[in-house]
Parts: sequence; structure tokens; C-alpha cells
Amino acid sequence: MEDNYKDQETLRREEAALEAAIRKAVEDDDDYLSKAEEKGETPGVPKKVDIKREIFSWILVVVVAYILAFCITHFVIIKTEVISSSMVSTLNVGDRVIGNRLAYLFSEPERGDIIFFAYPGDESETYVKRVIGCPGDTVKIADGKVYINGSAEALNEPYVNGQKTKLDDFIEEAGGEITVPENSFFVMGDNRTVSEDSREWGYVTKDEIYAKAWLRYKPSIDFVKSATYE
Repeated sequence: MEDNYKDQETLRREEAALEAAIRKAVEDDDDYLSKAEEKGETPGVPKKVDIKREIFSWILVVVVAYILAFCITHFVIIKTEVISSSMVSTLNVGDRVIGNRLAYLFSEPERGDIIFFAYPGDESETYVKRVIGCPGDTVKIADGKVYINGSAEALNEPYVNGQKTKLDDFIEEAGGEITVPENSFFVMGDNRTVSEDSREWGYVTKDEIYAKAWLRYKPSIDFVKSATYE
């Protein structure tokens, strides 16, 4: 009898605990339903997608991406394809090159730099050449070689691959020697026999320079290095 009494007591406690759990679950469910109704939601039904908001968010992403691309390509870098052989073999026809527009923001172009600039004869065309003479420099071409600032030794230019530097209209009319004016630069292509450059049409001003050549990304990836002279 005593064991039977204990079993009944245990059963009553379990039933009471179950009733309390059910009551708590019902109260929680009622609370959830009330909150959902306040938010205008239907429990168990997925939220409706706001098509207008989705379209607007995608348009915003596209506009921001376009603005960023515009700013980068117009104020940070310049991308161009080499279309002439004037810089062979440093840069070859078909090479895709990136230039750094910020390179000369706080400094000046130096001898040996490769630059992008607006061709003085037609500013819609972009040329790429190497800086040979900076403001105040004297540049002399004699016997197929280049002499800077009255030096008895010719400028060491391994990038011309042994080609002779010939005179052309502009510098020939000056007697083969010029002094680069302020805010201007004397530039030449590395492929001296075919390059049309300052020897023919004169100087490039600082304002006409777009950027310093920085990286070739096609057909291979490598940095475009400036020449150094001892």
C-alpha cells in the first residue's frame, strides 16, 4: 500500500509539472503573437520583399561603384595601351600600362622617368617617352650620343640598345644643343631611330604631363622602372 501511495504522489507531481509547462508555452506563444501583430507580421509567413527598396539599393551600389571608378581613373591612375614602337624594347606595341597620376603631386619629374603626357601638337593624343632634360639642363646631341650640362662623357643609356641618337628639326635648328626652359622637359623615346620626340617638336611642359609610368599589366606584369645615371 505504501509503495502504491508513493507512485500516485509521483504521478501527481509529474502531471502538475506538465500542466505548468503547457501553460508557460501557451503564454509565450500568446506573447509572440501579440508582438508579431504589433509589427504587422503574420507568424509562420515569410516577410514580403520590398521590391522598391531592393531596386534602390542595387542602383545605389552601381552609382557608388561608378563614382569610385571615375575618381580613380581620373585622379589617381591612367591606363593606356602602347600603340607605337617609339619605346621599344622598354615598352612594346600592345603593352597595357598603368601610370601614377599622383607621382608628381609634390615632386618634379626626374631624368630617366618614363612619363605619359599630352602630345603638344594634338592634346587629344597621349604620348609616352623618357625624360632626358629637366628645367635648366643643357642637352647636346653630337656623334650620335647625348651630353648633359657640358659633360665630356656621354649619357649612359643602355635602354637604347646601341642606337645612335640623331638630330631632328627642333634641336638641329638650335645647333644641336638646347637649354631646357623653366617648367619644361626634353623627352625622347628609347627607340631613337623611329621616335618622334622633343628633337622634332620641342618641349613638354609640366602641365601637359599626366602621370609617371608605374606598372605594365599586359601581356606580363612588372613594374616600369626609371633609369638611373651615375
